[in-house]
Amino acid sequence: MTNETLNNEKDLVIALKKGDESAYSYLYDHYGAAIYGYILQMTSDTELAKDLLQDVFIKVFQKIGQYDEQKGHLYTWLIRVAHNTTIDKIRSKNYKENRHIHAFDEKNAGDADNGTTTPSVDHIGMDKVLVSLDETHKKVIDLAYFHGYTQNEIAEEMGMPIGTVKTQVRKALIQLRKLLNIV
Repeated sequence: MTNETLNNEKDLVIALKKGDESAYSYLYDHYGAAIYGYILQMTSDTELAKDLLQDVFIKVFQKIGQYDEQKGHLYTWLIRVAHNTTIDKIRSKNYKENRHIHAFDEKNAGDADNGTTTPSVDHIGMDKVLVSLDETHKKVIDLAYFHGYTQNEIAEEMGMPIGTVKTQVRKALIQLRKLLNIV
């Protein structure tokens, strides 16, 4: 298969589902940088982002049969796979332990004030969108979507009951949809 025969997303998906290697090369060449950038925004770690990018494309290869064109564009599905893969890694016990060790090493080396190990809202350009949210909504969105916290972890972090956290996340998402004109 050549780039000329991949006239549209539908042709690409058909080729991917058939296991066409050139379609996977095309997919990586055309989507890899964007997905890497997305993962890097979530992790702020270039080596981890590279590893996760590889994991994402392995999952795409394994799960392309689950992609449903009726539910959204291929790029949206790829980003969802990247998001879930990254969140799974961030939530993993091994990652959290290594992150705490790394943070401890930085603190002892006097470098703790030079940066953070997780991205803030400012790092991904969402600060302009989130500025209209109240502080509680900003905080729950930041913790849930950019730091990978579970709702229970958010409740613990913010000292709120879990039901309140769920309500705040829901309200924040409703506000974001309105701000972004998503119905």
